[in-house]
Amino acid sequence: MALIFTDEEILAETLLYADEIKDAPKEPAHPKVTGAELKMAKTLIDAMVQDFKPEDYKDEYPKRLWDIINAKIQGKEMTVPQESEVTVIDGEPAPFNI
Repeated sequence: MALIFTDEEILAETLLYADEIKDAPKEPAHPKVTGAELKMAKTLIDAMVQDFKPEDYKDEYPKRLWDIINAKIQGKEMTVPQESEVTVIDGEPAPFNI
C-alpha cells in the first residue's frame, strides 16, 4: 500500500506489482489532522497490516500482449473477448480500479 500525501488529504493506493514501487517525487505535504482522523487512520492501517512481497506478484500483461502480437504475426485469427457487465450500485464511479 502506498500513502500519497496532498495538501488536503492522504490517499491510499494498493500496489500490485514490484515495478509500481517508486521513490517519492517530492517532500510530502503536512496537512492538519484532527485526533479523530488520526485514530481512524491508525485503525484502518492496523486492520490492513500484512507483509507485502512484491516478488510474489507478476504483471502478466506484457507477456500476454507479446503472445497476441506473435499470434497475429503468424496469421492466427484474433478474437476480442466480450466485456463483462459491471453493476453500478449508486451511480457513482468507483474511486479506484478493480
